[in-house]
Amino acid sequence: MSGGRPIDYGNINQSFEEHKVQHNGVDYFVTGEVEVDFDLTEERIEITEVFDLVVLDADGNQVSNDTIPWEILKASIYSGYVDEIDDGISYYCHNLRDESD
Repeated sequence: MSGGRPIDYGNINQSFEEHKVQHNGVDYFVTGEVEVDFDLTEERIEITEVFDLVVLDADGNQVSNDTIPWEILKASIYSGYVDEIDDGISYYCHNLRDESD
């Protein structure tokens, strides 16, 4: 089955390290991994889950994971890693197509 079209929906994981997130004028540094669900036919790319989240304050002290609201955390990680997420989605879509050929 050659020439199959790329898969255009699914999910990938993207890790991040010491990503700076600002909330209420305070800088936090977050490390972990997110799950990104996507459906390119609907132009939807959404971070749906976060794993192994560690949140540090500017002094390097760990603070509660819910210090930063989910929507702010999600938007910041997405904007900070948009290229990596797009590359991961592209890689996922094309490799699945190649494996099913």
